Amino acid sequence: MALAWALASLCQVALALLLIAAVLHLGRSALHAGALGPEERPPAPPVPVEAPRVTVQLPLRNERAVAARVMRAAAALDWPRDRLQLQVLDDSDDETVGLVDGAADELRAAGHDVEVVRRIGRAGFKAGALQHAMARATGELLLVLDADSLPEPDLVRRLAAPLVAEPGLAFTQGRWSFDNREASLLTRVQALILDGLMLVEQPLLSRRRLPVQFNGTAGMWRRAALEAAGGWLGGGGGASVTEDLDLSYRARLAGHLGRSIDGVVVRTELPSTMAAFRAQQERWVRGGGEVLRGLARRLAAGTVPARERVTMIAHLARHARQPLLVAAAIWLPAIVALDVALPLSGGPWAAIVAAVLTAVAMYYGWAQRRAGRSP
Repeated sequence: MALAWALASLCQVALALLLIAAVLHLGRSALHAGALGPEERPPAPPVPVEAPRVTVQLPLRNERAVAARVMRAAAALDWPRDRLQLQVLDDSDDETVGLVDGAADELRAAGHDVEVVRRIGRAGFKAGALQHAMARATGELLLVLDADSLPEPDLVRRLAAPLVAEPGLAFTQGRWSFDNREASLLTRVQALILDGLMLVEQPLLSRRRLPVQFNGTAGMWRRAALEAAGGWLGGGGGASVTEDLDLSYRARLAGHLGRSIDGVVVRTELPSTMAAFRAQQERWVRGGGEVLRGLARRLAAGTVPARERVTMIAHLARHARQPLLVAAAIWLPAIVALDVALPLSGGPWAAIVAAVLTAVAMYYGWAQRRAGRSP
């Protein structure tokens, strides 16, 4: 019993410290988000007189329901047709192949520059497909859109303008909206969490000129910065399962900033089943560990200011809290059931829980207000 009490007490104190840190982070972020006010959507900037060439890359695999749709949406982007290349990176092995070829023929007949890029094998998965297509991309700027994306026609103009104006900028990132947001409790919870990331967290990091993550889709890269960071595979032939996070931080360690662009919204969809959600979360957790392991030496070497390295390490190591949460879920209910007093029983623990609930409500409440979904 004494050992069980000691373990539960240790879990509770450690969990309390973790929760206090979360309160400080979420509360401070919410206050800053309140100062930002509602998300702004200014008029789209005009196409520059000397418009850079843009390649839109559409990585696909067995996406028969949406492949043709995203190709047509990409072709409808408001950018000079002679400066816009569409690359369909098709790793499909089902009827999507025929649908992609048919849509590509249709778009070429309408005067669009469309290339379907296929390869033998799927080495490196999405990152491998993007790297393979780089040799045939003609754009100075590279826009990546996943198969379920549905961009507005002004997307290129909005994302390209900061890159044209600021040569040191590596990428610009729009946020996601979700067509299936209200489909179920699962999709509503996912949407709420991602709203916090994209309407509070990333805008604040951008304004503080701290490392921002490229989210894998609805973002535009300066090709020179991408190549300087080692490309999609990191220059070593390997790839993280979260290639977007890996590339983002390699680019920052090479001296290039990313930026979240307020008011740039791209429609997409959330995993609609628990199995798909679990697979996504497993990939994100695994990918964070892979990137931390791969970049550990460079993060320790001090190539960027300590504040930025702390931001990156905290983001990469955030899933290290999971074992503590699991331990707390096991030990704390057992001790409560046995009516054993813990170090933070009663008022102190109630105050911590209340502070957490308040900070969470403020953080996600401001995300919804910035999106215009609550008063």
